[in-house]
Amino acid sequence: MTHRSVIRVVRNMNYVTIGPEDRLLQLSNYAFDGSVFDIFGALLNGAGLVLVNRWTVLEIDELGKLIEEKGVTVFFVTTSLFNLLVDGALPRLRKVRRILFGGEAASVRHARKALNALGPGRLINVYGPTETTVFATYYPICEIPADAPSVPIGKAISNTTLYVLDQQGQPVPPGVPGELFIGGDGVGSGYLNRDDLTRDKFVVLPVAPGERLYRTGDLVRYLPTGDLDYIGRLDFQVKIRGFRIELGEIEARILQLPGVREAAVVARRDQSGSLYLAAFYSGETPDAPLPDDIRRMLADMLPEYMVPARIVKLDQLPLNRNGKIDRQSLPADTEAASPGEDGRLCPTTPPSGMDAEEIILSKMREVLDDPRFGRQDNFFRHGGHSIKAIALVQALAKEGIFLKVNEVFRYPTAAELAVLPSVAGSRQAPSNEPDAFGTVPQTVADLEDGQIEALIRQVQASCAAVGDLIRSAQVKSEFPLSPVQRAHRAAKSRISGFTAVIRGFLNQRQMQKLLADVILEHQLLHSVMEDNEPLETRWREMDLSGLEGWLAQQLPYADLSITRGKCEGTRRQAHVRSPVAAAARSGRPPVAARLPANCPRPSSGHMGL
Repeated sequence: MTHRSVIRVVRNMNYVTIGPEDRLLQLSNYAFDGSVFDIFGALLNGAGLVLVNRWTVLEIDELGKLIEEKGVTVFFVTTSLFNLLVDGALPRLRKVRRILFGGEAASVRHARKALNALGPGRLINVYGPTETTVFATYYPICEIPADAPSVPIGKAISNTTLYVLDQQGQPVPPGVPGELFIGGDGVGSGYLNRDDLTRDKFVVLPVAPGERLYRTGDLVRYLPTGDLDYIGRLDFQVKIRGFRIELGEIEARILQLPGVREAAVVARRDQSGSLYLAAFYSGETPDAPLPDDIRRMLADMLPEYMVPARIVKLDQLPLNRNGKIDRQSLPADTEAASPGEDGRLCPTTPPSGMDAEEIILSKMREVLDDPRFGRQDNFFRHGGHSIKAIALVQALAKEGIFLKVNEVFRYPTAAELAVLPSVAGSRQAPSNEPDAFGTVPQTVADLEDGQIEALIRQVQASCAAVGDLIRSAQVKSEFPLSPVQRAHRAAKSRISGFTAVIRGFLNQRQMQKLLADVILEHQLLHSVMEDNEPLETRWREMDLSGLEGWLAQQLPYADLSITRGKCEGTRRQAHVRSPVAAAARSGRPPVAARLPANCPRPSSGHMGL
């Protein structure tokens, strides 16, 4: 991407105007090419740029409120997010002058709904591969015929050339499908360290002598109006949620798994119009891996967005006359899919009288378009993602269940969401049924102030012992502080941490060993610097060889959960499984752990721990 490429997108454009009176909205992550329009569209035209935090983007009502309150006049948004804004915050978009959306095929239903509410000329469907810098075509939506099967991608933006060619590289007449080639100032330089791929995708053809073109692999056709209509991909590459995915790569990974004979991966649309991946496979033997096993193995091999939402096991994949897999004849994945955890089918519209869990489950099934999704099934392992999580929150709000999107990420099953205080408090009592791991629900014990203080002192004493052990070891190496670390030290920032939700039975020794391994593997967690050293001091990495076992024993561990057992009835009994928690509950003063005799206690100082 060059300066010329950026200028082409945001200066003297033929598809939108931006001036000092405008306010743009940065919805695209700066790692994606869409942010070029957001950032430089504002900077190079004297306009304002409104920044959005991560969680506001995920809460459609909050995002709509921000657009309205900040007076946003122009913004670009992915098609999936545009659809959600239309469904959940359309009235808040009435003051926006231009809304550009793209990244995947437009939904006719959502475009028509927005057009009827906002009026003609305010919506622009844009198209463009990253290799040609953000946008290559645009289509201002002024009307959508009642029988329109799609929304066109339109004509070329400024300083851009378009060619629709057949397999021989010759132009095709209007109405005839052909591959789209793009030229002009937006064409990139190529792929870094991928000369072979660069030669294949960036070409010079006789139809455009001396002009470097990008081969998109997209099948399009010219309409009588001169606008381009997008048909699909020539290869097995699809674009889902902004990620470009090679279906063949996923198929190759599935075929590498033990017991798999053949596999096919296709992209399909759910009832909301969103694309998702469906994988079909057959086994070499009757005891071949089950779909859940395939999903688990793929999750270790591929990024989350490349793991198919639906995985279906068939006795044999359908073949065409040439003996190749007939993808058009693959069955509906909802019909052949294995049932969810409870195997029940549920109506997508919850009848009156359903409890919170049943309503959440029905809406999850509706959003995922999967009637076999179970109460203990993970929303994100069955096709869910951030956009669908937003849709789920919106659907539940209409049923009187109000959740935050981050709660869906933390508690991705219907059973977990149903017992959250904000849900269970008004809808139902907590369930006593065992969860997927066979454990009954637990709550955290209530501690008095004195017990909390004792627990803190005990944990601090244990951590101090661990710190003394690390500082007493031999120096293994030294390295300088980073600029961020120097800033934190100047600000006297010494404590950081994180929380994690752990489900199922917890083995104390295994947990302590795991944390000890983290300390041993992470350089900063076993490095120190002394208080009396200047700011330019270097970290000292300490050698903990031979002390792994003692280190694990000293890590503090407190189990403060309350378990409800069958024999206890409604009585709650707290189970304490560690000396740290026992000291806290009794209120006894903590006893600092002792170092081994061969580890003298050094002076205090800063630590990476």
